[in-house]
Amino acid sequence: MFKKYLSLLVILAVFFISGCGKSLSGVYEQVPGDKGMVDVGLAIEFVSGEKAYMSVMGVKTEVKYSIDGKNLKIENAGVNQIMTIQDDGSILYPIPMVGSVVFKKK
Repeated sequence: MFKKYLSLLVILAVFFISGCGKSLSGVYEQVPGDKGMVDVGLAIEFVSGEKAYMSVMGVKTEVKYSIDGKNLKIENAGVNQIMTIQDDGSILYPIPMVGSVVFKKK
């Protein structure tokens, strides 16, 4: 079952692109054990106004992003994923059939 979740996380990590508007900076890391998720080293490093790197278990993928209000739109290879920027600045990443991952700034 862990392999199923890991595969899903790797696939979702590839879904990250688009850009304009506001920007984020720095590294956001998965909160270990939050929302019942196993810590697989998920991280997002925002490096410019639209460019970021998303990592899963040390495998890094270049992605683009844009912000619309509290929505963080991530796209990669033409596929969009929407995350939510929470009031405390953390990022909520919903994963279908698995739950949610929370990222906090390092």
